[in-house]
Amino acid sequence: MLANFVERSDFQICFRYRPADRPGISSSDVDGSLLKGEIECAFCEQCSFGFPFLENTFGRVVCTNFRLRFEPVAKPEDFRVMTIDLRGSQNGVSLLNQILFFARPMKTDNIIQSGAEPDWRGRVPFNDAASWDGELKRCGHRTQEDWRICSQFPHGARHFVHSFPMYFVIPAEIVQHDLDRMAQHWQLSRFPIWVWSRSGVSLLRSSNFDVNWESPHLNDKVIKCVARATRSENPPQLISLNPEITPQKIASSFDRLRRYCSAESYEQFASRDKDWLARISQTGWLQIVSYCLSAAAEAIDSLVDHECSVIIYENNGLDISAVVSSLVQICCDRYYRTLEGLDSLIAKDWIALGHPFAHRLFGISGGTNEGVTAPTFLVFLDCIAQLIRLYPMQFTYTQHALIALWDLSLTGMVPAFSASSITDQIASNITGSPFPLERFFNESYSRLFSNITNIGAAIVEKATGHPLIYEILRPPTSIADLQLWNECYLRWIPAANVTHGGAVMDDLAMKEAILEEFPSAGIVMSRFGLADIDLETASSTPIVIIRTEHLLTIAQHVYPAGQIREKGNELTRE
Repeated sequence: MLANFVERSDFQICFRYRPADRPGISSSDVDGSLLKGEIECAFCEQCSFGFPFLENTFGRVVCTNFRLRFEPVAKPEDFRVMTIDLRGSQNGVSLLNQILFFARPMKTDNIIQSGAEPDWRGRVPFNDAASWDGELKRCGHRTQEDWRICSQFPHGARHFVHSFPMYFVIPAEIVQHDLDRMAQHWQLSRFPIWVWSRSGVSLLRSSNFDVNWESPHLNDKVIKCVARATRSENPPQLISLNPEITPQKIASSFDRLRRYCSAESYEQFASRDKDWLARISQTGWLQIVSYCLSAAAEAIDSLVDHECSVIIYENNGLDISAVVSSLVQICCDRYYRTLEGLDSLIAKDWIALGHPFAHRLFGISGGTNEGVTAPTFLVFLDCIAQLIRLYPMQFTYTQHALIALWDLSLTGMVPAFSASSITDQIASNITGSPFPLERFFNESYSRLFSNITNIGAAIVEKATGHPLIYEILRPPTSIADLQLWNECYLRWIPAANVTHGGAVMDDLAMKEAILEEFPSAGIVMSRFGLADIDLETASSTPIVIIRTEHLLTIAQHVYPAGQIREKGNELTRE
């Protein structure tokens, strides 16, 4: 992504203009195919191109309104370091000016947004009453006795909340006059709204309210209404998030992380390896991830163990509250541990409830002071990756789907990730979701999005009757339980990766083991789980031989100690 390219040294390319000593590469000799809406703005011919750890090659450098491209192929990739030397090129100034212009687009009109839905007709998830009604019913609220759907316009709040969707859910006892007063006393007018329920307890999100004589009285009324809407009638737990974790802090931690995870040579990588853990700790990134998971764990304890609802408060209610709220729902609701559920969760808690993607990813301020470039969305994805590592059987999607989401968010191709609210999307008359991910990635990579371990667990669970898929996940509360997300941050450093190893090879071994024991699952396995599994058929064969450490983990959950033994290079149940 060009925004990363200019502000961050994510890549390393050496371009040298050689007018005489290399054969020319004309425009007609390369594939000039462009994406929809992509425009070629500047180019330099006969350039030397080289990545770290690889030999140089030659070609043509092209700057478009979407990317910096080396033809035949070299696209910018996150956390790669590139160096540009265009001192000998006559077109260097023009190229750099175009890079600067498209790297900081200033307004969404300058973002390509080629993933827009052509026939959207104003339909945006969770911007209509039907979406919220469906979510309320899915969470067990068949009537609006406890919660009601409120419209902002034309019969809703007089104070239009720009970062809220047109419809949202509030306690049924809160009347319109209360909303008008709260909109005046809460930061960005983001008063408490409902996002999710489970077993009679609910989760709400809010910004902080102003310090004056009226705000505490209004907040007390919200607390009483939420308590009456709770089955146990316990007062809700109020969680005020750490005000020190700001977008600025997230941005500075990410910049330090990026510098440490970007290497130009084997020598540089080896020198950093000596004090690697200390360097990573100094970035503060894992501390932010740990805080979000701990805050989610606190909320889950209140919801599950103490049967009381939770209201999450944050300064402006746009960043860390979205992370914590989403993590709570993922850990307490199996639906959100599927790709379909993840799509719904991002559409609801991030897009509809106004996370400022344009501000945080592209630095588009829109005339406000919210234009701070900070990868809050990456913090959320990192937290999920930690949960997938700790609970590999509980998610139907993998960390590859999360990496794809992050890469996609940086391209500007998805309108939902290029706007700061639903209001902005509708005003631009362009909208589009990142899902399904398969429409943005080729088939071979898309197959990695489905979690083969979850499929294996489902098959074993059906065959044995022993529950392996949990309703509730408990996030780690100690930073000692976390690891750097190497698969995302170190993927471009060959020295940090094992050839023909890693999670992908584990999944392939798992696929082979499942096919050996359950041949009827062949159609499913051929697509790595992208089709529905016939568990009745797939589970008809008893488990005899189990391979890979993941299947061993499943087996040890099912069978008592001592019933699993080694047989050659395999594991057999006695």
